[in-house]
Amino acid sequence: MTLEIHDSIVAAGVSEGRILSVIGDIRNDEVQKELIERTVAKFGRIDILVNNAGGFVGKPGFEASDEDFAYIVDVNLKR
Repeated sequence: MTLEIHDSIVAAGVSEGRILSVIGDIRNDEVQKELIERTVAKFGRIDILVNNAGGFVGKPGFEASDEDFAYIVDVNLKR
């Protein structure tokens, strides 16, 4: 979640106490660990987890490099 999205959620009337923003690369195991630790620290437990990470490279598929494709697969399928 970006700071801009966080601010939009607050502006829409959602209490700061119900929001947890963690910015990082979800492909990184340490970021995943931090997400869990901070969530449990703030809310006490995790009742439901919706894994909704996604990424793209912003160009047509036929222009994507092997590295671009690997990134898309890593974010969208592996994690």
